[in-house]
Order: sequence, then C-alpha cells, then structure tokens
Amino acid sequence: MNPTRLSTEPERHLKVSEVAKMFDVTPYTVRVWLKDGTLEGIKIGKGHYWRIPMSAARDLAQRKYAAEAQHE
Repeated sequence: MNPTRLSTEPERHLKVSEVAKMFDVTPYTVRVWLKDGTLEGIKIGKGHYWRIPMSAARDLAQRKYAAEAQHE
C-alpha cells in the first residue's frame, strides 16, 4: 500500500459505549476519563455526545497495559 494514501484517510472515532466495552468498564467511567484528561475525546453536536479517536483508545490501552505489567 501507498503510505501517503494511508495518512490521508480519516481516523475512525468510537462512541463512549464502544470504548467502555473495549476496557470492560461502564460508560460513566469513560466519561470520567474524558473529563479528567485520561482519555482524549471530542464533544460533538451541542456537547452532549463524545467521540474518541481510535488512536486515543489505543494510547490509553498501551498506558494501562504498561502500568499493569509494572505491578506484576
């Protein structure tokens, strides 16, 4: 594949419920992470809904995995 083409494709954004399922937490927990800066997200519409870039969810997963690995 052409790397230039990949960089121009829009990034997928996830719903709060999708991220909650990924991390096996409640949607409330995901909203807390968004508000306290643990997770990057974008408010859409009139600010009632969040969308989380896939890259932000991956980054959080890597940080959580690294933290868990240190405790073992």
